[in-house]
Amino acid sequence: MNKKGFLAAAAAVLLTAAQAVPAGADTVEGLRQKTAENTAKLEELQNSINDLETKKQEITGQISSLDANLVTTIASVDSLNAQIGDKQEQIKETKARLNAAQTKKNREYSAMKKRIQYIYENSGGTGWAGALISGADVSDILNKAEYTEQMYDYDRECLEEYSATVEEVDELETEQEDEKSELETMKSEQESEKADLERMLEQAKATSADYDTQLADAQARAAQYQQLIGRQNQQIQQLIAEQAAAAAPSGGAEDSDGVVGGGTAGGQEIVNFALNYVGHPYVWGGNSLSNGTDCSGFIHLVYAHFGYSVPRQSAELRGVGRGVSYAEAQPGDIICYDGHCAIYIGGGRIVHASSARTGIKVSQNAAYRTILAVRRVV
Repeated sequence: MNKKGFLAAAAAVLLTAAQAVPAGADTVEGLRQKTAENTAKLEELQNSINDLETKKQEITGQISSLDANLVTTIASVDSLNAQIGDKQEQIKETKARLNAAQTKKNREYSAMKKRIQYIYENSGGTGWAGALISGADVSDILNKAEYTEQMYDYDRECLEEYSATVEEVDELETEQEDEKSELETMKSEQESEKADLERMLEQAKATSADYDTQLADAQARAAQYQQLIGRQNQQIQQLIAEQAAAAAPSGGAEDSDGVVGGGTAGGQEIVNFALNYVGHPYVWGGNSLSNGTDCSGFIHLVYAHFGYSVPRQSAELRGVGRGVSYAEAQPGDIICYDGHCAIYIGGGRIVHASSARTGIKVSQNAAYRTILAVRRVV
């Protein structure tokens, strides 16, 4: 078992052991202290979860960015491969032109040698001067001389054209080879960048998977803490009820309407205090107005602030204080629904710990659900 697995298992064992504590083994104060400690641990764990979720969002953003860069780089490599292929074809064509020029040069050179041989053979061993001395026809000699000069000019032009063609093709081939080399360098760089991106993407995905594992573990432990806190709150209420029942014959502290103790605040003061926590989180079984509680916990904690002790469970709140009709509802009254409860603000509005998504909030319509009871404590 790895370190994380051992820690998770150890936390589960500790939570299980804590949940096994019988209701009568602690005093109310002791249970409240344990609940406060577990709430603090839950808050610390929730902070860790928030931190992990932030890191997960960051790594998810990095993965998206790396994915986009990798797609772009792969496209660049493909494009460079295509360009290199095109350049190789151009070089092939250039070499073919050079070979054609070489073939033409060889052909022209062979023809030129034949023409020179012809001229030599037809002018005699003494050349044109010998022809004149021997009394050959002058016009014929001049025609031959002119023809010879034309052949010389033609041969010179062919040689110059060949030289120009070879020079042009050589320059083009050099240019194309340089361009191909440049493209291959760019391709090598892009392939190296692609490998780096793939490595970073793999690492980012591994980190994301690790965050998922840590989040799942932390959320599981948070759920266990919430269940434990809920049980401890139930134990507290059970002990309070037992103590109140034991004290009832001698005029104990619990009033006939189910409210333990007596506060002095009015309904509007309770509403004003409750509104201070709008926007704070909803945590099932939580016991903190600032860091999270559920619907019945919210009412329990608000009333406790002013010295009133009301039940922690929403179903039990239907019997607290005295019942009034919704038409008679006043600020500070408790509105009870099936599985939910809220504090009446007045004007048809309520403040309540609504859900994990919305937290503690104000709702404009108190009758948005079927009202089962309206209870007045103050």
